Amino acid sequence: MGKKSRDKGARGEREIVNILIGAGLKAKRTAPLQTYLKNEAPDILVETKNGALKIEVKLRADGFKQLYQWLEGNDCLIVKADRQEPLIIQPLKNTLPLWVAKVIKE
Repeated sequence: MGKKSRDKGARGEREIVNILIGAGLKAKRTAPLQTYLKNEAPDILVETKNGALKIEVKLRADGFKQLYQWLEGNDCLIVKADRQEPLIIQPLKNTLPLWVAKVIKE
């Protein structure tokens, strides 16, 4: 991976961490752990009383265009590949209140 890609990833991860912290969550990037654990660590950890939420961040200039188009005008999008679990895609601003409520209850 080139320096530009690494820098873009680091900026994106920091942006997400700052959003999570702004919502009252204890979030941190795991960049040093990723090097030590040969990239087995998630990009972000959100600490809770019962463990941690593991978050992987993917950034693409235009690679998720179709997902955004499908999501447009809807609250969430559920996608499912054959023999895989369904995934829910929704704006982070809609998900944060659920995460904050979960972390507070734990």
